[in-house]
Amino acid sequence: MAGSKFRPDRGLTARMVTTMGLLALVYVAFVVGLVLVGMSVWLVLLVVGGFALFSYFASDRIAMFSMGAREVGPEQRPSCTP
Repeated sequence: MAGSKFRPDRGLTARMVTTMGLLALVYVAFVVGLVLVGMSVWLVLLVVGGFALFSYFASDRIAMFSMGAREVGPEQRPSCTP
């Protein structure tokens, strides 16, 4: 197997894992909060499942909107030749 010419960035990896852990903690706190305010477990599962499906299917549009990007067609793409 060929090696990569890039060195692994342990600091970046640690920050990414920390961020994912904190986001998971916020998500769990949200679910626990819904249960504590008196929502039934089935309704909480329905809400959580809805958020998960929305995030999965709309993540590309959410990312593009947050960066102000727009999709371009083949006729709008920049030319590679001078």
